[in-house]
Amino acid sequence: MKHAAALLTLCLCLGAWPGGPGRAADAPVREFTARYKADYHYNAGILLSAKMERRLSRNTDGSYTLTSKMEAIGLLARVLSDNIEESSVWSLADGRPRPLKYQYSHTGRKKGDERNAVLSFDWKKGIVINRINNDPWTMKVPTGAQDKLLYQYTLMRDLQAGRDTFSYDIADGGELKNFRFERVGTELITTPLGKLETVKLERLHGSRRDLIWCAPALDYLPVRIEQRKNGKAVTMEITEYQKQD
Repeated sequence: MKHAAALLTLCLCLGAWPGGPGRAADAPVREFTARYKADYHYNAGILLSAKMERRLSRNTDGSYTLTSKMEAIGLLARVLSDNIEESSVWSLADGRPRPLKYQYSHTGRKKGDERNAVLSFDWKKGIVINRINNDPWTMKVPTGAQDKLLYQYTLMRDLQAGRDTFSYDIADGGELKNFRFERVGTELITTPLGKLETVKLERLHGSRRDLIWCAPALDYLPVRIEQRKNGKAVTMEITEYQKQD
């Protein structure tokens, strides 16, 4: 079950996530749907698998919603009914994504272990109101702070700006965390969508190494993510992509 939890929280643990250099403020916001398959590897074998869908859509009031849904498949689905859903409602402020409301739900676990969280951002006061399983508290956040889903899209826009290093303050679980990434090169990789030129990013933290391959042809959407720690690995690869111009 420990391995299953690691797999299902892959997208929360990894710092990942639309080409050519330019000002991020000028980058258009394009709606898309992307689907992925994630695998947990141990001793060169695949133990567990899951599928994930990410969607970016525009709301009628001019704001946007980024959603992520992940669920077990294959053998994992027979023993684990967990589902993880996240959403971030956000808007552009001076060309940069700014979170308004973040929601997280982890269901299908045994009674008492399910988890729900809602973060509401008040930018006039510079605070975020956290409600974890209906237990609220308030935390100050600096200008430019992100939630742990939206920063992944902000990373994509920063790639459009031609940056080489990336640093994000993340409001998460009542504390402010900092995620840092570095551009480590380019690589041509083979995916279920065919061969794609990618920009490769790395995040090192403790004994864990995260690698992310983002494809300029798909608006810098991550097409492969890999997490390695102590000889074990979790990988996620894109299987479908739809973009709405």
